Amino acid sequence: MMDEYSNDTERHGLEPLEDEIELIDLLWVAWKRRYLIIVGTVTFAAVAGILSGFLPKIYESSMLIDSGVAKGNLNGKPSYLVEPRDLKKLIESDVFNHKVTTMVQQKHDSKLPIDMSFSAQVRGGTNVMEVLNHTEIPDLARDTLSLLHEVLQQKYSQQLEYFQELYRGQELSLTDEIEGLKHDLELKMDLMASLPAKRKIQRAEYSQRVVALDREKSMRLETIERLRERASDIQEQVGRVHQEVEVLTGQRQEILKRAHQDVNLLEAVLFGIAVQLMSMDSDGLKSELMLVNNGIQEELMEISRIEDEVAEAKAQAMKHTDSMDFRKTALRGGIHDLKTDIASREDDLLRLRTEKAEMHNIGLLEIPSTKRPVARKIWMHVLLGGAIGVFTMLFLAFLMEYIQRNKKKLR
Repeated sequence: MMDEYSNDTERHGLEPLEDEIELIDLLWVAWKRRYLIIVGTVTFAAVAGILSGFLPKIYESSMLIDSGVAKGNLNGKPSYLVEPRDLKKLIESDVFNHKVTTMVQQKHDSKLPIDMSFSAQVRGGTNVMEVLNHTEIPDLARDTLSLLHEVLQQKYSQQLEYFQELYRGQELSLTDEIEGLKHDLELKMDLMASLPAKRKIQRAEYSQRVVALDREKSMRLETIERLRERASDIQEQVGRVHQEVEVLTGQRQEILKRAHQDVNLLEAVLFGIAVQLMSMDSDGLKSELMLVNNGIQEELMEISRIEDEVAEAKAQAMKHTDSMDFRKTALRGGIHDLKTDIASREDDLLRLRTEKAEMHNIGLLEIPSTKRPVARKIWMHVLLGGAIGVFTMLFLAFLMEYIQRNKKKLR
């Protein structure tokens, strides 16, 4: 196979490869130049450690903020003005950082020699977050964090005003509704208070009417009594007249039995006239008796009418009493319902005002402060320098080995 390969290379005018690079060759070169690699790596690590000691101190500045409350405490969980995770993204975004940096530069009229990037850490289950900034100038960092808080408040101020306006509208609507319910309650209470007076007036009117009817009935009964006495007198008079007529009639018959004597005839005529006159008196008395009886019947009818009116008055009084009791019961129910509605609306208003009081913009829970300088990560710098030294020395070792092997060609 190797012969065939050599023939192919010769046939096509290609030079055969002098040797092949294998892993063992690389390891041999590294071992051969081991002192160079070790010394170079240690040198790089030492230089990195020394330079790390000369780096400026880095201070960690922080503040605590919350993401604001937009709709108060609803069912035990407030509705935030902005979700904490969204606020974290905004704070850590490059666009927002550039805006804050520009404002700080304008305020201090200079360019900032520090990194103005921010980081935010949300405390689990809450809208509280810690905003951090690592800088070389702690005072400027604190001013920057304060300005960041102001920028956040300006950004969400209109959104907060919108929610506050909604709450004001709901509060005004509930207040007007409560005032209307209280006005209705006052009217019903006044009407309830006037019921006893109305009942007293109705009872007085009923009593007056019943007394008037009783007085009229008494008068009618007295009239009937007088008429009955008159009827009794007339009946007695009629009886006496009948007796006298019978007596005169008998005497007239005895006179007529006598012989034809002029004297007896005249007496008979006179007796006849007397009988006729008494008969006429009897008829008059009978007519008067009839009129008296008719009067009695009319008075009895009036008494019956009066009794009906009294019964009707009693029925109306009972009806008015039942109506008054029903109205009183209805008013009590209405008053109770109104009080319940007012209490419910007042609870809603109190809850609304409580939620409104809890509404706020991006809050500053802990003012910006600077902690002690962040500990330098010297060992990390040393390890990084050592890693760079290893790769650099390996490259240098392979380069030196290549130059040594190819001196003649290089010349």
